Amino acid sequence: MRDGFFNSALFCAALFGSAAIVKAEEEDEDQGPGPEPGVIREETYLSTYYQANALRKMAASTAVPWVSQGPYGMGRINDVEVDPTNDQIIYVGAASGGIWKSTDGGNSYAQIFNDFDQSIGAIAVDPNNPQIVWAGGGENMYGGGSLTYPGTGIFKSINGGASWQKMGLDSSFYISRIAVTPGNSNQIFVAAQGSVWGKNTYRGVYRTEDGGDTWAQVLGPRAGNITAGDDSTGAVDVRVSPTTPARVFANFFSAQRLPYARSWGGPSSRAWRSDDGGTTWTVLGAAEGLPTTDLGKSTMDICVSNPNIIYMVYFTAANTLKNIYKSTDGGLNWATLGSLNGNSAALYSYYAHTFGQIRVNPVDPNDVVVLGLSSYRSTNGGISWSRCFNGAHADHRTMAWSRANGNNVYLGDDGGLKKSTTGPNGGLTATGTGAAGMNIAQLYSLDVAPDDANYRYAGFQDNGAQYTTDGGTSWNLFVGGDGMQIRVDHGAPSNVIGALQYGAFSRSSLRGSGAAAITYPGSRKLWDAGVAIDSVSGFSYLGSEFVSRALRGSATYTQISNDLTNGDHSVANYPMGSVSAISAHNNVVFAGTDDGNVWVNQSASTGSNWTRIRNGDGTGPGTGERAYDGWIKLIQPDYSVSNGSSAFIGISYFRWGFQFWKPTIYRMNNYGLGGSGSADWQDISGDLPPRINANKVVKAANGYLYAATDYGPYFSTNGGVNWSWLGDRTSLPVVPVNDLVIHQATNTLYIGTYGRGIWSYPLDQVPPVQEKDRTLAGAGAQFLKNFPNPVSTLMRIQFQVSRPQNLFLAIYDFSGRQVRVLLDKKVDAEKAYALSWDRTNDQGAKVNAGTYILRAIGDKVTLARKVDVR
Repeated sequence: MRDGFFNSALFCAALFGSAAIVKAEEEDEDQGPGPEPGVIREETYLSTYYQANALRKMAASTAVPWVSQGPYGMGRINDVEVDPTNDQIIYVGAASGGIWKSTDGGNSYAQIFNDFDQSIGAIAVDPNNPQIVWAGGGENMYGGGSLTYPGTGIFKSINGGASWQKMGLDSSFYISRIAVTPGNSNQIFVAAQGSVWGKNTYRGVYRTEDGGDTWAQVLGPRAGNITAGDDSTGAVDVRVSPTTPARVFANFFSAQRLPYARSWGGPSSRAWRSDDGGTTWTVLGAAEGLPTTDLGKSTMDICVSNPNIIYMVYFTAANTLKNIYKSTDGGLNWATLGSLNGNSAALYSYYAHTFGQIRVNPVDPNDVVVLGLSSYRSTNGGISWSRCFNGAHADHRTMAWSRANGNNVYLGDDGGLKKSTTGPNGGLTATGTGAAGMNIAQLYSLDVAPDDANYRYAGFQDNGAQYTTDGGTSWNLFVGGDGMQIRVDHGAPSNVIGALQYGAFSRSSLRGSGAAAITYPGSRKLWDAGVAIDSVSGFSYLGSEFVSRALRGSATYTQISNDLTNGDHSVANYPMGSVSAISAHNNVVFAGTDDGNVWVNQSASTGSNWTRIRNGDGTGPGTGERAYDGWIKLIQPDYSVSNGSSAFIGISYFRWGFQFWKPTIYRMNNYGLGGSGSADWQDISGDLPPRINANKVVKAANGYLYAATDYGPYFSTNGGVNWSWLGDRTSLPVVPVNDLVIHQATNTLYIGTYGRGIWSYPLDQVPPVQEKDRTLAGAGAQFLKNFPNPVSTLMRIQFQVSRPQNLFLAIYDFSGRQVRVLLDKKVDAEKAYALSWDRTNDQGAKVNAGTYILRAIGDKVTLARKVDVR
């Protein structure tokens, strides 16, 4: 429903010069100056994605494919475009599920974007040559609650989507609209929103005049025509007049989302017009009939058959409808139409910016639709309005008319893609369902009943918490709304606990049917609230600012902790300062908060004694960490340790913007009692790409580790020092994986992705040995070697990389703390380097015996080796 959580990372884009011009970059080119050691700058956010995709391409050639388990046709649609010359050809951009194409009017679909990032904000079919298709990365709705991921730039296909070429704009983050100039396929305009979580100047309107080889920011902070220093205002729409191509329109929106702040709207949220092809711009205001105060998001649409008719929808800074405007003279002057016959409040509530689209029939300028929670249509040019697309799923985000037949329309919403052959008021048919459809479901959670793998449970973004009893052929609603965590009691599988947004939990004792609501203590319950079930003791635990427990089969929850957070950080309608992750095994409960604290209770089924083992406020264990340092995304028991004293933990820093890199995955031993700077916390991030978010880590019976991350699934055969992509090179793209579960009876791993549904993998097919020295396809070897190992006095280090880049090489202790910096410089490609380490730290003192990590962090690679010091 509400979209907007930033967790992703982008690689080093070309730097914009004073003229705001950037050359399109290839993924494997040297991208210029690198970041400070361990620092994430806006130009280096792409590095994590590119490293992840490189690991995917290096998967073992013998690896078997992943198997899609659906569900099909369910998921958030951001854009749908119909070929202007053939309405049987449809392109669909899913929020985090890639691009799909149908050549039979929506009866079947094929994924055509598997080798690229799956977050899609905009698609454009060239009106001059429909074989040319453009795609912009990054979901185009900011939102405030749910997950949303940035993209890696703009892409171009010259063969109808059969193949794609990256065309730059790496730091655009989120692309909302692409407009191709009629009569000139070399001139394209792009509306880029910029970063959700941080300020940057790579937001605005970009123009290319050579088919994408070079781009210039023609309206925005770097172009110098947006208010100086306004680095939170991006472009959300851009349109070119079909008959007067020198006339270009753009809509800007000021928006920023921080962990404990939301900022929507402001004086820079304005509409602009250019009459010279985007070279100079005029802001539209009172003189043209448009508002100048209390400004939020605005978008527009131009009638193709009569470009003098243009509609614009404008919202307030509070995200309610301000008004709808219409121009009858090609955008020179605007008149107010009114506010949907008094239905605006129901249409938009307080998050109009999440939707906020308007569409005009290309062959009838009087036929216009405004999209929101539901949609309203006028067939008399905006004089009166009535509800349309009745019966559709809520949250209407995009629609498209066929130019050949105005009765054929497509609606994209949070439930998938619908088609009507009798216009917006006609009956709707869901498309993309079935095995020939689109597996684009966005999962927050996934569980599989231990006694029967046909019973599967999933929390789906804006599609409820659901369960299937037949392996996925059909799904049943457990609880409606935005489906969050849903868990099966693996000690008594008939018991199920699941939630919709903001901690609204329900329980069932009938394997999912007959779910009844649960009440439990606390006022601050997260969008995705923490829950855990101890299959040994039978207790379940729920998180607010407190932890509460109930015995198996009971709906009565008792508070067993004080406030475990650093206080209430709630903003607007978004609670912050709550328990975000819970782990429970054999009466031991770990609880992590969204402001960086981790606590342990060693007798949680009977006691309420908690010990803080990681502080997020800069005091106690782990001192020196920033206030509110990190967000505890994951705590998962290590079931191989029967007394419950060991667990895996994942810490996310992404929503803080540009951070120093820190290890994000740990294994806690001895209840973590030594604190986060102790040997009780072992860094197992290894050579995963830096800044990667771990959403789940499980340990298999053979000792292998499996990790669900924002950049796909990985496995480690050596305790987390080295990680490899799990599966083959093609079936599964680099996509966020929010959950995974091993079904022990069948030795099958199931993953829940955020954008590509559910997949399964046979664990007896996982390679028994991991490669230590990885080789990029088509490039020289890259490696990191250390010897002797164990080391007592002096260790030799050799390394080589396959791409020139800035490389930071250092020794870390096993808790992830930096011990000794060995290298911090730009290195050449395919050149052998040698260093040595004399077992001293940065202060020159000898380090103690123990286990350390040698880690090389670059713009394009992360390598790691374990070092034993004796």
